[in-house]
Amino acid sequence: MSTPIVRRRKRPTVVDTIQWTGTNEADVRAFAGAIHFHTVGPEDRYRVEDPDITAEVWDELHSTWVGVKTGQHIVRGVKGEYYPIAEDVLTETYERVSGAAKSGRSARRQIIAALSEDSLGGIATLADVAHAEQLVDAYRAEVLAKAADYFEQRRPSREDAVSDFDRGRRATVGWVVEELREKATAEAATATPDFFQKGRTYTSTGPFGLRLRFECEHLTRDPKVGDREAWGWLHRSDGTRRMQRMWDHDYPRWTVESGDDRG
Repeated sequence: MSTPIVRRRKRPTVVDTIQWTGTNEADVRAFAGAIHFHTVGPEDRYRVEDPDITAEVWDELHSTWVGVKTGQHIVRGVKGEYYPIAEDVLTETYERVSGAAKSGRSARRQIIAALSEDSLGGIATLADVAHAEQLVDAYRAEVLAKAADYFEQRRPSREDAVSDFDRGRRATVGWVVEELREKATAEAATATPDFFQKGRTYTSTGPFGLRLRFECEHLTRDPKVGDREAWGWLHRSDGTRRMQRMWDHDYPRWTVESGDDRG
């Protein structure tokens, strides 16, 4: 008995999109999430295959960064994934529909994104996101208790609750973010760093006894393999200096410079 060939029609799919113009980074980050979109500057073009790529969006479904060219549209798929599409392909494949775009992120994800985007000198990493998730989850019971006390005292009418929902939701997200930032700052103040920190100076001894000073200016993470990288000026006691990149395996050989009270 042969296997039958079945003819099928693809179900209609409604997606949300935004165009990357090259100058609307804030709008695209609000659409995709601060941790899911970043620009690719001229100094970073060497690491992408296509020199016309000016940004990257995180495809969570396939766990990879996807290059975006200026003028392309970014699509939020039915499973929450993001991917770029050219203007002509978008026009041929999709038609504009009425109605407001759906919010792509829950309040929890908005809080996590807000907490993560200032980590490591403004660049969020997967480790930052995981830490933010832990903070949010650990704080959830306390937040619910405070919310219950608030509503118990206020006892808003159903009409008030509905009319104030969006405003209250935004205010709550902002309040929780500020409270969590304070907790994260307090925790960071007592934690022992396991990697270079932006703005700090480190010392070491190089070949032939040369004294070395490393001024860390920038922290990032390789988007392909996830390795942490620290960039800054390397000063040598012979008077020479150069821009230097450091990795995790370099950190144990360096000591925070004496007098740097941030270490």
